[in-house]
Amino acid sequence: MSTSDPNAAAVAAAAAKDPNAKPPTQTAGPANGISMTFMVGPMIATIVFIVVEIGLAYYYFGRSTDPFQSRAMWFTIFTVLAALVIYGTYFLYEGTYKAPTWSGTVTPAAGVTTNRSMVIPGSSIPVSVGTNGGNYGVQWWMFIQDWNYMFGQEKTVLTRGAAGALNPYVFLDPVENTLDVKINLMAGAAGSGGSSSPAPVGYTGGSTDDSYTCKVKNVPLQSWFCVSLSVSNRNVDIYLNGMLVRSCLLPAVPKAPGGDCGVMTNGGFSGNLAALNFYAGALNPAMAMAFYQAGPPSAAVSQTASTANTPTQPYIVKLAVVDPAGQELNKYTY
Repeated sequence: MSTSDPNAAAVAAAAAKDPNAKPPTQTAGPANGISMTFMVGPMIATIVFIVVEIGLAYYYFGRSTDPFQSRAMWFTIFTVLAALVIYGTYFLYEGTYKAPTWSGTVTPAAGVTTNRSMVIPGSSIPVSVGTNGGNYGVQWWMFIQDWNYMFGQEKTVLTRGAAGALNPYVFLDPVENTLDVKINLMAGAAGSGGSSSPAPVGYTGGSTDDSYTCKVKNVPLQSWFCVSLSVSNRNVDIYLNGMLVRSCLLPAVPKAPGGDCGVMTNGGFSGNLAALNFYAGALNPAMAMAFYQAGPPSAAVSQTASTANTPTQPYIVKLAVVDPAGQELNKYTY
């Protein structure tokens, strides 16, 4: 589990709490695009390295009485070690713990509702980092009102990229109460080239030569919940309400994410999607929990207040027999 980072938690909390918030990394900077935020880390590492070098030089060339060649050799050895430790620690922190570049909330305060899709331009999404640009994070709040809507069809939550190069494609399962995250892979990497048979990559999650689907079963209905999707090379982590509920290992390198992002396209799902945020790097548990603790936007919650309230009438239980297409053949209600 990653170490908590106050900056990362603050970014995630702001992303969910204020739909109009602007990411701190988008503040004005020099014309060449090198911001002060980027420069602070290397400057601190360099200052620490210089201080260590001054101490080493003072000891080996000011205090030590060993032969000059011996002092020069040990000074060089400790200089190299100091550089490796100091700068190695800095780059480890930058790549593992530091909050990634944040897009800010890209959806309206009231969210995106059924049959009112929107497209997020690729220019509004931070460029992913890591090998092949495969490290990124996405967080959002969603409310599913009616699972019977478009029953038997995939219900799009969000999708990025063109057909055959989707990363990710998030949708609700055609029949089951399941949230699916599909990622296209490099061609032929999961099995024999051109084959459509599943590759042996695990006991859950479906995989073919060009895609892998990571499934989260039993997602909440008629209540708001948040989803945090973190992709780091071949590792996919999915959080619900700040808790890690699913981890998948992709059988091959995913195709680079890019292009516009469609929200609620192709009819979407019955409900609302709000507070959509993109990150240039993988998420950590602290960011997922902070996003959940901030709660959904109040404007979006008010859109679903009538159906999200606790029911005051007795529950009705219905047993039904359905055919393979999902149509009811017989039912009994009590």
